[in-house]
Amino acid sequence: MAYFTLFCALCSKKNGKILLDKHFNWAYTCSAMKKNTTPTVTKIDVDKKSGEPIIVKVSEKELSKSCQAESKTQTPEKRKKSKGKQLEIAKAIGFVTDKNTDRKTRILKNLITFLFFAFAIGVLVYTAINDFAGKPVDWNVIKATLTKNWQHLVFAVLAVIFFFIAKGTQRSVLCKSITGKWHYKSSIKAGIVCQVYNNITPLAVGGQPFEINHFTKHGISGGESTSIVISAYIANMFTVVFLGILAVVSFRFNLLGHPNLAYIPSTIFVLAIIGLCANLAMPALVIMFCISPRLCSKLVYFVIWLGEKFKIVKNPTATRYKTLKSVLVNSRGIKKLFKRPLVLLATIFLSALELFAMATVAYFTLRFYGFGGGNGWANGGIVLWLQIMELCLLINNAVAIVPTPGNAGAADLSFYAIFSFELAQGLAFPAMLTWRLLTFYLIIVVGFILVRIFAKKDKKRAALLENK
Repeated sequence: MAYFTLFCALCSKKNGKILLDKHFNWAYTCSAMKKNTTPTVTKIDVDKKSGEPIIVKVSEKELSKSCQAESKTQTPEKRKKSKGKQLEIAKAIGFVTDKNTDRKTRILKNLITFLFFAFAIGVLVYTAINDFAGKPVDWNVIKATLTKNWQHLVFAVLAVIFFFIAKGTQRSVLCKSITGKWHYKSSIKAGIVCQVYNNITPLAVGGQPFEINHFTKHGISGGESTSIVISAYIANMFTVVFLGILAVVSFRFNLLGHPNLAYIPSTIFVLAIIGLCANLAMPALVIMFCISPRLCSKLVYFVIWLGEKFKIVKNPTATRYKTLKSVLVNSRGIKKLFKRPLVLLATIFLSALELFAMATVAYFTLRFYGFGGGNGWANGGIVLWLQIMELCLLINNAVAIVPTPGNAGAADLSFYAIFSFELAQGLAFPAMLTWRLLTFYLIIVVGFILVRIFAKKDKKRAALLENK
């Protein structure tokens, strides 16, 4: 969410342009007006006394200096040759290396990347050795299982497709509510773009900015695009938290009648509670801000001060500013959603369908490899689906605090630890790998291909419009 204000600033409007200062501390709109009129320009700032986010007016002198600096640095020729908003977005997020980055920072980034790949590969090697070593593998049993259950793999692929349909439909409903048009095709594409970049960024925070950028290229203004994406994010956030709480409570008291809870590591349940608390942080701050902005601001100040004392937060001023700005933007989005209750219910319902679709991928993948029917487990049906969905939501909570792209490594290991006991020798590792391929790796590969196709089509359309 810290990137939303940045992207609002990077998105251009029809009769004006949003300018951004070099530190990304505030954004303002400079509209094309008549000569004798003075534009009203505001920025988001933090009140030093109360610590509350406020909107203040920018002085004419400050505005004039920024406009002059912008006009000097960007001539029309340079704008035409510029690679556009995506390059600026990539630089801001960190996909493009800055030449001025110091050597220590580059070494640290390379080290983190190396550790990430080492951890992910290590998990794959460990689970493969653990699954195929020990007892001999009966290849006839494996062949018979896969031959018998091949249709489940088809259903798993269809569940992935349904996930993107639900995601795109949610964006389309918000488009209809905010712009008056459905924009269904653009919404489906935006959902794909969002998921691809979520999968390659730590903690799944990189998709929303590119989604906003996609909407702005398809005839939706920057402000409307931001409202659509923020609303979708808020609905997803509250749905994940609500279903996560249900999963933790249901698992703790075994409401769905799991036959073999003793086989599931207790560590995963503990991590799920920690992850759920982490997921609760932003919704709790947003709700608190809606009720009492001053109390919320004081709490943010206290937490960041505590982090600074424990050497966790390096730049308290910037962290405090970004946190309060995100809370302010989210609180405004919630207030807008609550003014449209039907839209709110529809977006939450579609967010739940997204999570159910991902759980359904796990269900059919496990059924393909012969899960269910033994040791007290139901042999398919709604009961087994609910049990697997509960465990998948538990995994989502447990890996929420792992800062690897797509929770790579942690999600794989958790899935293997929970479901391997019920699968035949030599099938647990392939089941885990198939599940990750369908829900993570293939989405990245296929998604990037589709994103490139979308970009080429957008470029051709822009060229045609320019020639006209």
